[in-house]
Amino acid sequence: MYEIGEDESISDAVVKAVASVTGRNALPKGELDELDPLYDAVDTDSLELIFRGRDDGKVSFFWSDCQVEVHDHKYVVVTNLS
Repeated sequence: MYEIGEDESISDAVVKAVASVTGRNALPKGELDELDPLYDAVDTDSLELIFRGRDDGKVSFFWSDCQVEVHDHKYVVVTNLS
């Protein structure tokens, strides 16, 4: 489980959580990394908007051989499926 920082975007939290679980590199934006682009799996703008102004809910999707769940804009749960 990865706790989303107060000033951290959900997209950045997802990338860090998946990188941690899979052992792949997560590099700053604009650099090549080993993870597939997150935007290939989910609309990152929509992911941020879902939780804007609310602290409850759950979003689940598959990315980079993982099941990713974002809970309550507070934490990310990643299950490695490979």
